[in-house]
Amino acid sequence: MQHKRLRDFLRDPVVRVVLTVLAMFVGLALLAPYLAPADPLTLNMRNRFQPPSTQHWLGTDEVGRDVLSRLLFGAQISLSVGFISTGIGFGIGGALGLLAAYFRRLDDVIMRLMDILLAIPTVLLAIAIIAALGPGLYNLMIAVGLGSVPSFARLMRSSAIRLTGIEYVDAARALGARDLSVLWRAVLPNALPPVLIYATLSLGSAILSAAILNFLGLGLDPTVPEWGAMAAAGRNYLRQAPHITFVPSVTIFIVVLCLNLLGDKLRDYLDPRSK
Repeated sequence: MQHKRLRDFLRDPVVRVVLTVLAMFVGLALLAPYLAPADPLTLNMRNRFQPPSTQHWLGTDEVGRDVLSRLLFGAQISLSVGFISTGIGFGIGGALGLLAAYFRRLDDVIMRLMDILLAIPTVLLAIAIIAALGPGLYNLMIAVGLGSVPSFARLMRSSAIRLTGIEYVDAARALGARDLSVLWRAVLPNALPPVLIYATLSLGSAILSAAILNFLGLGLDPTVPEWGAMAAAGRNYLRQAPHITFVPSVTIFIVVLCLNLLGDKLRDYLDPRSK
């Protein structure tokens, strides 16, 4: 039954298109040093604001840098921020949610802390963390990741708390299994599906949050080829050279849309009752 559902999931035309597009972006990011037609950091003031052409497929920006090259290298940064920051939120938030669900003495403490963090808008929380840690790629990943911890924690808790009183969990305790073993072997595998669905959706949110922070000039150095920073650099030249902002903005839109569609389809696969 599981294999049939998996085959149906992979045969879904939307899933196939989405996975193909995402695989293409990952491949372009990995092969960026070999595919980029120019150095993404090299300035050439004579070639400023060049429109798309056979020499520069996506044109050049306000200081003559090749937009295609910056887009390819920007994929490495934007996708890395998305995956690593989501991993941070998933790891820390998931662990806190499991502890809150299983050890009821910790529940109020952990959840009230998460409520406080949830009361702060995610982007504002990320801005505060970057202000404390300073700009930089790793600090950007930490800021975006910590901003998603409360959502992961609450979702994991709500998914795991209904399992703590089920018979096979009680049986594991009665057989003398340690608490960590019960959490790892009995609770976590059955509490994981909704959290995995949210993680897929959170990937798109993380990429978008990083782009917003860089658009505001609060993330990476403006010279670093990151999609949000590229869109921000071209906002003053929308009439003169709209491609500078249009290209990275459309790229962000496509990637985030594909991740959201994949999350919806993954939800249908892991929980057929949602149909």
